[in-house]
Amino acid sequence: MACNHWPRIEATLAETPTMKLTALTPAPASAHGLAPASARPPARTPRPGAATARVLAAAIIFTGSASGQTWVQQSPFPTAQHIYDLAFPTPERGFVVGTWRALVETHDAGTTWTTRMSGGLASDPFYRITFPDTQHGYIFGNNNDAWRTINAGATWTRMTSMFSGSWYHADFVNPSFGVAGCNGAGASTSDAGTTWDLLQGWPDSPFYHSIDMRDTSVGLASGYVDSQFGTHGILRTTNAGASWTLVREGPAGQVMWLDQNTAIAFIDDGVHGTRIDRSTDAGLTWQAWGACAGAILDKVASVDADVFVGVVHAVGTVYRSSDGARSWTKVMDGQGVGGLPSMAPWSFSFPDPDHGYLGGPNGMLFRSLDRGQSWSQLSRGVGEEIAGIDMATSSVGYAVTGFHTLKTTNGGANWRIVHLPKVTGQVFGRDERGTCISVVDEDFAVVAGQGGIAFRTADGGANWDSIGWPDGLTDIFTAVDVKFIDRNHGWIVGSGDQYGMYPSAYRTSDAGDTWTPAPASLPNAYFTCVEFTDELHGWIGVGSNVIFRTVDAGQTWTRVDINASFLYVTDIAFAQGGMVGYLTGFYGEVFRTTNAGVTWTPVVLDPNYNERAMSISVVSPREAYYTAFDNSANSYYTKYTTDSGATWKKSFYPAAWKNAYLLPSRIEVLGSGRAFIAGYNGIIATTVLPRCIADFNRDGFVNGNDYDEFAAAFDDASAMADLNADGFVNGNDYDAFADVFDTGC
Repeated sequence: MACNHWPRIEATLAETPTMKLTALTPAPASAHGLAPASARPPARTPRPGAATARVLAAAIIFTGSASGQTWVQQSPFPTAQHIYDLAFPTPERGFVVGTWRALVETHDAGTTWTTRMSGGLASDPFYRITFPDTQHGYIFGNNNDAWRTINAGATWTRMTSMFSGSWYHADFVNPSFGVAGCNGAGASTSDAGTTWDLLQGWPDSPFYHSIDMRDTSVGLASGYVDSQFGTHGILRTTNAGASWTLVREGPAGQVMWLDQNTAIAFIDDGVHGTRIDRSTDAGLTWQAWGACAGAILDKVASVDADVFVGVVHAVGTVYRSSDGARSWTKVMDGQGVGGLPSMAPWSFSFPDPDHGYLGGPNGMLFRSLDRGQSWSQLSRGVGEEIAGIDMATSSVGYAVTGFHTLKTTNGGANWRIVHLPKVTGQVFGRDERGTCISVVDEDFAVVAGQGGIAFRTADGGANWDSIGWPDGLTDIFTAVDVKFIDRNHGWIVGSGDQYGMYPSAYRTSDAGDTWTPAPASLPNAYFTCVEFTDELHGWIGVGSNVIFRTVDAGQTWTRVDINASFLYVTDIAFAQGGMVGYLTGFYGEVFRTTNAGVTWTPVVLDPNYNERAMSISVVSPREAYYTAFDNSANSYYTKYTTDSGATWKKSFYPAAWKNAYLLPSRIEVLGSGRAFIAGYNGIIATTVLPRCIADFNRDGFVNGNDYDEFAAAFDDASAMADLNADGFVNGNDYDAFADVFDTGC
C-alpha cells in the first residue's frame, strides 16, 4: 500500500538503537494441543528456489529473539545522484561522478561500491572524469573543485590552480597533457594537473560543446566560436588550444578522432535525427557520411574501428553502428524520461571492446559484455522517490517511482527496472508519474498515477497493459492509492479535481479492463488511502478526520467521523480477519479499531504535533509498525508496538543515510518477519524483525492460543501461515511452527 500524498520532509537522521524481544517461555506441553508428527500435513515438493527461502526462515527462527534490528540498504546503488560521467580504467575498476559532488568507486565491476566524495543538497556537481591510463585520473566540477590522482584513485589531490568556470569538457592525450573547456574559458596542463594555464577567457574563448585532442598540438572542438554565442560549428586547433579556427559552420555535437587523419562529428540536423559528417584530412574539410534517423545522439563512444554506440540525452535510448558510424540500429529502449532537458546526460566508458558501461540520471547504470549489442542493468534500484512498495513474498516484490517500476526476485538484493509508467511519453503539460502500486501475487501487479494512468502486469512485469486513461480513468484524475483484492477486483482512489466535480474513486471487477466511479454514498473528496481485507470489507481515508467503510464490496459506504484535532489520514491497515486495524495521521496520530472500523481509539497522540506518521503495516492485532518523522529533532525512525498499541518504541535509521537524504516513508512488514522500508532518494532497505514464530499472536506467551491461531491461518492458506516465505502454505510451514512450539523460544 502506498498512501503518499503528504508534504515532503527533508531532515537529518539520528543514531540507531536496537529492537529486542524478551525471551519467551513455552507453556506446559499439556497446553499445546499439538498434533503428533504423523498427523501433520505432508510437505509438498518445493518449487525451485524454495530451499533458499527456508534457510532464511530458519535464521529468523533461531536468531530473532536475541538479535537487534539492523537495516540493510538495498537501493540505490551506486548512487542516488545523476551520473554526469564515468570512467573505467579497467573492466573491474571504475568511478562515477555526478550531482552533490558524488564520486563513487567500484573494484569488482559494479558488484560493490564505495563513496569516495559526497556533498550535501547545496553542493555543486562533478561534471567530468577521465583516466588517460590506469594510474592517472582527473575530475572536473565548478571553478577549482577539480581533482587528480596518480595512484589509480587511492588518493585524490585538489588542483587548486584551476580557473573559474563550469568545466564540462576535458581530454587528455597522455597522463601529463590535457585540455579542458567550459562555457567561456579554456585551460591546459602539461604537468599532470599540477598547474593549469588559461588558454582563453570570456568573451573570446569558444563556448565548448565537446573537445577531442589528437595529440599535444592538434585537436577538434565543437561549440560557438566565442562566448557571446556567435557562429556555431566545428573548431580546430594546431597550437594545443591556444587558438581555434572554424572549419565547418553549423550546429555540431560531439567530435571524435579515429586516427591521425580521420575524424567524425555528430550533428543534430533539426529534422530527422543525427547526421554524421566525416573528415579524412585531419579535420580541415568535412563530408556527409551517415545518419541515425529519428534520434539525436548526445554521447557517442567508439568500441573499435567499426563499432560505435550512441545514447539519446535524458531518454537513454541506445543505438549501435557496426559499419563505422554510417548506419545505426536501436539496441536498448530508453530508461530515462524524455522531454525533460533538465535531466542529466548519459555517458559511456569502454575500458576495452568487450566491457562497456553507461551511466545516466538518478544513478542508473548499465553494462554491456558484447561490444554494445545488449545492455543489462548494473545499478540496484534508482535514485528517485519510492512512491510505493508492495511485496508478494519475502523474495518477490515491486516498487514504483515517478518514472519507473522496479522488481526484485531475490528479497531485494537487486531491484531492476521493469517498466516506465507513462502512456504518451512525457510531454509538456501532462504529468504521467507513477504514485502507487498494488501487488496480488508474484506475477500480478497494478501501478497507477498522475493523469489517470494505470498499468497492469500479469506475467511478472514482462509486459504491461494500459488500463487507465484514456479508456477508463479521466485525464485529470490523480491516483493516490490502489488496492487489488485479487486479480479481478480492485479500487483506485485519489483526487478527481479541486472542485469535487469529478470522481475521486473507481472500482473494477474485471482486472481493470473497465472502471466504474464509486457510488454516491462515497462523495468526491481528496482520498489518501484505500484498504480492503476481502472483496466485501474496505476502508478509504480522507485528508481530514473522516474515513469511509463498506461491508458490501463498495455498493454503499458509511462515513465514520474520528474524534481528533488536525487529523489528516495518511494510511490504514488491518490485521488478518479485518476486525483490528490501525490508521496513521500526518500530525503524529495513530488510532486503533477492534470492530472493523466502526469506532476508533487513539493510541498515539503528539500534543505538540511534531511527529509525522506516514505509513503503517499491521502484522497482527497486537503488532504494528509505522514510519515516522520528528519535526523538532529532525529524525526519521520506525515506531512499533507489540502490545496492541499500549506502548510504542522507536527504531532509528542508520546515521549514514543522513547526508545522502535517504529518508524512508513507506513500510511493509510480512508475516515471516521480513520488513521493507522505502522512500526519498530511492532508499529501499530491509531487516528481519526480532520475533519468535511460535508466539504466533505476539502476546508474549507460547500456548494453545498460538496453536489455534496458526492452525486457523494454515487452514485458510493465509499468507500469515507462510512462515518460510516460499510463497506456499504447506507442511513445511507446519513443521517449522511445530518444531519451535515444542522447544519454546
